[in-house]
Amino acid sequence: MLTSFGPWSAVEVSLGSQASRFESLLIEHRLLLNGQAIKATNELSFEDRKMLSSIADYLSKEEYRKERIEPLFETLIAEIISKDANS
Repeated sequence: MLTSFGPWSAVEVSLGSQASRFESLLIEHRLLLNGQAIKATNELSFEDRKMLSSIADYLSKEEYRKERIEPLFETLIAEIISKDANS
């Protein structure tokens, strides 16, 4: 019963695992600075790009999943919005 609902549900455990893996990959490739994702300055391997893309896709499919990674992108999103506003 504990695995059906709440913080120990299979879905929550999976989401937590994927979010943690995503953040670890960002850190490993120096794409996280002060808790915020930054633009890549070095080329990532195909496998690493594929892994990041796959995890981001999984975590962005549903609104409640997006909450896991949205805070990492607040600065980049603000930059994009600012550039669009100034265009």
